[in-house]
Amino acid sequence: MSVIGLFYGQCGNQICDSFYSNIYNDLSLNPKHCDYYNESLNKWFNVTKTKKLVPKSILIDTESKTIPHKKSCYQFKNIVSKSCGGSANNWAFGYFHQSKLLLNDTLECVRKELEKSDLLSSFLNVFSSSGGTGSGVGSCIIEQLKNEFPNKTFVNALILPYSNGEVVIQSYNSLLTLSKIYSISDAILVFENDRLHYNCINSLNIKDVTFDDINNLISHQLLSVFQPLNTQTSDLLTKLCDNSHKLLQIRSAPLSKLDCASNCKSLLTSISRQSRFDFLQKKQHKSLSTALICRGVYNPNESDLKPFKDCNSPKTLQLYHQKRKLFNLENCLTVVSNTNNICGSLDSILQDARTLYKFGAYLHHYEKFGVRETHFKTAFDTCDTILNNYKNL
Repeated sequence: MSVIGLFYGQCGNQICDSFYSNIYNDLSLNPKHCDYYNESLNKWFNVTKTKKLVPKSILIDTESKTIPHKKSCYQFKNIVSKSCGGSANNWAFGYFHQSKLLLNDTLECVRKELEKSDLLSSFLNVFSSSGGTGSGVGSCIIEQLKNEFPNKTFVNALILPYSNGEVVIQSYNSLLTLSKIYSISDAILVFENDRLHYNCINSLNIKDVTFDDINNLISHQLLSVFQPLNTQTSDLLTKLCDNSHKLLQIRSAPLSKLDCASNCKSLLTSISRQSRFDFLQKKQHKSLSTALICRGVYNPNESDLKPFKDCNSPKTLQLYHQKRKLFNLENCLTVVSNTNNICGSLDSILQDARTLYKFGAYLHHYEKFGVRETHFKTAFDTCDTILNNYKNL
């Protein structure tokens, strides 16, 4: 089962570089031609007649300088890049203008990849919501792909910007992105730069956090879900969602060999309770559904699972276990949850966007590319509905 990855803009392409490097490293740590190795290889790479590896990916950007360099161990072949000066950090410019320069070439690359694949599991789209290419071009291409391949599974990895980001109109871009992709997504994996930065410092002991560190963490968390399991990842993720709740969060951590049960229980407890980034401080954390993925020799028992069963009914807690190590870690635990913890980030984006909109700030940058008052009203209404659905869990 193949996964075709599409990576948009500077953020998406930087994650792509880290993502496939980590896949290759994980492959190199496993015996060749074992089931895990073969399944991972077939999921992510095409193998040429000369035994070269070519990722089943498409790199899309309006600036060629962000495209990853050629690797000695594999090479990206599907690159859709136009040196047209970026998308001005503007969703409207990316969606209505720049996407026209990239759409046909991207669709052609997708068709060629589909011809090479025996069976497609899903599309994985990776992009940031803050700028113009990832958010605007990404939204347009995903929309067109959904129209052309309506029966395929679409998993979108959406990276939300720092709450105090450098792009003054990032809340507009995030608002328009989420409202556009929500209905056409089967699952949306949400990554928050603030939380990722916090985890790099407090969990990984990284003093001076860079975007490379954050991108590597995103890659590890994605692969802790997407590397081979006893089920298809697309099935796992779509089972966690319904039409009103499609936003998923990933938490993962390596577990040491010694005192593994204690570490596991501590991680489960910390994930299930409020953190400094959670919005509902006075309301109980609640999840619509949760998947627990254990990799390595350790498999949690009933006592370890209690923190999750306290806020999930047994029917909404899915358990998966893969004995094969990930990145040569003795044990790794991943939690994928559809939870009301996302309310904090959604509420912040909506409040920031409303403040700008109330005073008409920067609207002329959007109007000149076709985004009118009705577009913003629809976007606000859609995101208000999403937020209220999670508040009412």
